[in-house]
Amino acid sequence: MPGPFEAAGATVRVLVSSRRTAGRYTVCEVEAPARAGVPLHSHAYEDNYFYVLAGLFDFRIGTRDVEAAPGFGLFIPRGTAFALRNRGGATGRLMVFARPGGLDLLARDLAALEGAAELGAVLDKHGIAIPANSGEPGDV
Repeated sequence: MPGPFEAAGATVRVLVSSRRTAGRYTVCEVEAPARAGVPLHSHAYEDNYFYVLAGLFDFRIGTRDVEAAPGFGLFIPRGTAFALRNRGGATGRLMVFARPGGLDLLARDLAALEGAAELGAVLDKHGIAIPANSGEPGDV
């Protein structure tokens, strides 16, 4: 398996790569440090399913806020803006299923960034859109 990758302040372990599934899906485990998160964004290419393994997470899905504890799962269809944040005081863990595959390639490309100037090109390549009013990482 490729990785693990350090991307967006988290550790991403690829459990099932998109290459292994001929691009049909990807499965990753994400370890998010306390109070870390990602700003409001959307995926043009993938539907995402998050399952909380450990920790407490806040999600914003469109205009809806959701609190998620271990055992909680939620589906986010492609094109839907969402943000997430580990609101706990310890590292949290998520299982992320993405369909079709490609989330592993995004994590790889984010981990390989050498400067902020490349970020826009990586996000565009993977169909990630960040609204102008997305706030700081983890604003939920």
